[in-house]
Parts: sequence; structure tokens; C-alpha cells
Amino acid sequence: MDAEIDLSANQMLDGSHATDYAQSFDMLLEMVDRTLDEFKFEIKQIVFPVFCLLYLMQIKRGFEIQAKKFYEDYN
Repeated sequence: MDAEIDLSANQMLDGSHATDYAQSFDMLLEMVDRTLDEFKFEIKQIVFPVFCLLYLMQIKRGFEIQAKKFYEDYN
């Protein structure tokens, strides 16, 4: 999670690759971490719902092994 995330113009996180979900969640966590303290509490409230959504989307798309790893890494 500490690694810098580099998205080139040609790379889209559209959910078609198993790694898109963890990468998207890492980006969200990084954004929350960089948010001003006065807004951080409100923004942190979306982290768990997004985690659940990304986990369930992985299962729906057939990425069960990656979904299990995602759950173990971020739960």
C-alpha cells in the first residue's frame, strides 16, 4: 500500500483486471490519508462501503482468489 501508484494515460481501472480493485482501493486510502484533517472524518466514512463494493464486484466478475486476498489484505 505504500508504493506510489502510477497511472499512465493508457491505463484505466475499469474492473476488467483482477488487480484493478486493490489498486483502486489503494488510491482511495491514499486520497483519504492526504485529505485535510477537518474533512478526514467525513471522507473516512466511505472507506468501508467502498471496500464491500469492490470485494463483491470481484466475486461477481469471477475473481474469487483475488477477492479473498483483497479481503485478507485490507480487513
